[in-house]
Amino acid sequence: MKKILLTSTAMALALPFAAEQASAAIEGQTPRLQISGELSPQFHVLKNKKREENKGKGFGQHLAIEDSRVNFDVLGKTDAFGGLEYGFLAGMALDTNESNNIEETRISLKNAYGTVMVGDTRGVDDFMAVGPWKVMGGTGGGIYGNMTSTYQPTSGVRFSGDLVGTPKDATKINYITPRFAGFQAGITYTPHSAHDGAAKLFSHTNGGRVTQHFFGAQPYDQSQVGLGVNYKNTFQNGLNVQVSFTGLYGHTKTGRRLQPGEFKAYLPDSTNAFNFVPSFTSKVRNTKAFAVGTVFGFQGWQIGGEYINNGKSGEPRALHGSDAGRVYSGAIGYSWKINSLAAGYAHTARKLGTGFSKAKADVYTLTYDHKLAPGLEVFVEGNFAKQKTDAKYVNFVKNVKADRNFDKANDAVGNSNTKAAIIGSRIRF
Repeated sequence: MKKILLTSTAMALALPFAAEQASAAIEGQTPRLQISGELSPQFHVLKNKKREENKGKGFGQHLAIEDSRVNFDVLGKTDAFGGLEYGFLAGMALDTNESNNIEETRISLKNAYGTVMVGDTRGVDDFMAVGPWKVMGGTGGGIYGNMTSTYQPTSGVRFSGDLVGTPKDATKINYITPRFAGFQAGITYTPHSAHDGAAKLFSHTNGGRVTQHFFGAQPYDQSQVGLGVNYKNTFQNGLNVQVSFTGLYGHTKTGRRLQPGEFKAYLPDSTNAFNFVPSFTSKVRNTKAFAVGTVFGFQGWQIGGEYINNGKSGEPRALHGSDAGRVYSGAIGYSWKINSLAAGYAHTARKLGTGFSKAKADVYTLTYDHKLAPGLEVFVEGNFAKQKTDAKYVNFVKNVKADRNFDKANDAVGNSNTKAAIIGSRIRF
């Protein structure tokens, strides 16, 4: 009875406030639809040293429609709740090669206390980061751009500017503070990094895909937390400074449960003829990865850099001496009138395990952009990627590939070089 009385009293006291808020909401702005988007036709001319592996990437030319997207953004505002801005966004990827073209759906609520976003959207590890891709033109260059559509990946090499374990557009909650004295912070909570949209709840999911260490399915994170802090400021002398720290931390699980006695994974082993050993344990190390990035701008010049440390994120606990890779990247650019020129470099290094040498990549990029009209530009991008790995690790991939349980795995690819020139245009509105 006491609880009922307390509840009734609380409801009675809250009714005038609710009525006031409802009245204020009526006086706000009716939500309005805004449409934006971009599309980029690109022509790639390339030469891969390893041409036939992984279904072949040695055709020599590639015409693609990249970065195609339309955003439907519904925005409203009310004086209630301290002046609340609210919105609904649906982002549609216009990729005719995909059957599911809805890339992002979320709602957002913003007032003087910060911004909350809920839905299938990027986390703070993505949109709060700064780095050399903000300096580069073209498609973003090397590990950040669209060269990944044409390069030939070498076995064991980390060729990515993302943190290992990144949830991308998995369903999540973001909170971002207001910016104060140039500083802003954010946190992301992703219950299940392999969940999207209205997928039903299962205790284990994401089966069927094969990973670098040949688990029966792709590992994913439970209760993943993303952190972001950045600083952005333009000083009186015109110097613009941007600095960011982003990190991911999650409980990593393997993608599916197998029967007792069934091999959980194949792990590289440098001490035997086949260079692999079947493992009966599927335990992997938790996601612990971070990145530090910066961009400085002054009188048309920009210079940016980033350091990524993926630790042992997602690595098998039974494998010794391995890690998920580190990335060092930088870029310098200059803009004048309607032109911009930039050069970038990225180096990735990853330990494959005890007894193996490191897998490495060195990627060089040069870009030129020219604006023809507001929202319309053309660009030219040149890339050269040199990848090295351990021959014993390549033999490991080759032997595991022969097992019928892993016939969908990538082919074994040894040291590989890729030269690629990209000519493209882009429309943004």
